[in-house]
Amino acid sequence: MKIAIISTSATIGGAAIASSRLADALSRQGQDVSMVTLDGRSRLPFLAERAEIFARNGLSRTNLFKVSTATFGLPVASLPEVREADAVLLGWFNQGLLSLSGLASLGKPIVWTMHDMWAFTGICHLSLGGERFKAECGRCRFIRRPLQRRSDMSHSVWREKNRIYRSLPIHFVAVSRWLAEKARSSSLLRGCPVSIIPNPHPISDYTPRRGRENLIVMGAARLDDPIKGIDSAVTALNAVYDHIPDAKVEFFGRIRNARVLSRLRMPYTLAGMLGNEALNNLYGRASVVLSSSGFETSGNTLIEGMACGAVPVSFDRGGQTDIIDHLSTGYLASCGDTDDLARGIRWALKTESDPQLLHDAAESRFGADAVAARYIDLINSL
Repeated sequence: MKIAIISTSATIGGAAIASSRLADALSRQGQDVSMVTLDGRSRLPFLAERAEIFARNGLSRTNLFKVSTATFGLPVASLPEVREADAVLLGWFNQGLLSLSGLASLGKPIVWTMHDMWAFTGICHLSLGGERFKAECGRCRFIRRPLQRRSDMSHSVWREKNRIYRSLPIHFVAVSRWLAEKARSSSLLRGCPVSIIPNPHPISDYTPRRGRENLIVMGAARLDDPIKGIDSAVTALNAVYDHIPDAKVEFFGRIRNARVLSRLRMPYTLAGMLGNEALNNLYGRASVVLSSSGFETSGNTLIEGMACGAVPVSFDRGGQTDIIDHLSTGYLASCGDTDDLARGIRWALKTESDPQLLHDAAESRFGADAVAARYIDLINSL
């Protein structure tokens, strides 16, 4: 088959990396795969969309990048890669690549992999506990003074999505059970086909080793993004340090405000952004890989660390519950309970885990080739 994967980027962000890994895995299985990204293309649709959001949000920059409208986009349907494709796989395509009207003009069987909640909300990528997506959105918490505007920007985009979804044969894919449950409860996707296929990971590239340094590893594209729960991590790590004084933590990823770590008493290192080899080595030295995210559609760092033999510890909400079998392959703490998160870290540091068992558990669920085979079966069924 000829398959076109549409993704805003091939390298920046977890959704982009997942799309690139899927493209590689599909190619290994004999499919003719092309990726359509924003790289080298006009940024005018992106600027126009942000300007519209800025204007309709009362000239406020607050939450400017927590929402998208897909009002503007490039003529993706006219590109040869898309015209000649037998099927289109949609990844994360916001910020000016594909508009909603462009989506309606693709003219191909469409599989839409949802890496966040945007497909079934009006405009937000993560609702952060809000549930207006179960109705018709409106009075959006991410828009300035929403209480006076029942038919705000979130409602108008919801209406456009609803119109398009009812006219197109789209098969939606959630990357976790948690995300699928949210999608099926939404007004937009209620009754629509929603499959669960995890993000693909090159598990065979990771070497399982037993960490011996009482080292905890935590990483994110942006560590101080409020969604990542760095304050909860600091509180839990301090509690661990009180009991295990030789424990230490190494963070990787970008951080804008290093002061968020000022309360941390445990010795720590900021490694910055790491390439694959350096990340593999870091995970291999670690005893624990930690996520304190309150909302996580998947949990890439947990899977990567697990593939290297580090014990994953996280809260019990979101895609993390698809990764960890509690007290077997890791620890799931009650969501928001930092005392329980600290107990989980201490348990993971003391447990005699089998690195090969953790690696094999990650391979069976998230191995790229197995995930690609599931996508091929899905596309064939369409």
